[in-house]
Amino acid sequence: MTQPTWEHLNQRFSALLAAPLTAQTAPQYLEEWRQLNRAIYQARGELIRAYYAHSTDAQAKENHDQFVRDHFPRLNAASTQFIQRLAASGVDYPATWQQFIAHTPSGAPSEELLALFGEENQLGKSFQQIRASTVYRVDGEEVQPGQLAAKLQHPDREERRKAYLGLIGSEHQKDDELNELFVKLTSCSLG
Repeated sequence: MTQPTWEHLNQRFSALLAAPLTAQTAPQYLEEWRQLNRAIYQARGELIRAYYAHSTDAQAKENHDQFVRDHFPRLNAASTQFIQRLAASGVDYPATWQQFIAHTPSGAPSEELLALFGEENQLGKSFQQIRASTVYRVDGEEVQPGQLAAKLQHPDREERRKAYLGLIGSEHQKDDELNELFVKLTSCSLG
């Protein structure tokens, strides 16, 4: 799939935000919003797959990081604005949105807030990378997190026990990195 550009996605969101919402047009625009969000998450998924499939590919990493840091927060903010606009129009919207709408500030977020969202997303990705790089020792064998997950589901109880012991035995090997990341994330969220 060709990566949709931020400009293209921004144009589509801008059109949604300017569209006249009535009881007759709302279903059409709601479907457009759903398709647009699907495209965003599909693009993000492809970037993640490309990055993890080729973790040494600097360009794949940069493409993913740029999306997470720069584009995803803006796309998410535009999506939120559409939901708020739909709710404010008096048009029926999915009941599952009620709590979300009630607790979301109105209006577009500032550039500073978008930058913080991007930084927070990047730190979340760093957390995933740290956890994914953990190596567990199970019955004398080094295994990756995915392999450990499979061993924890093994039908043989003794194999599951060995996997669990490997899990708890390796639990603190990344504490320093995780603590450092936690401090950064906390300062990002509170700062």
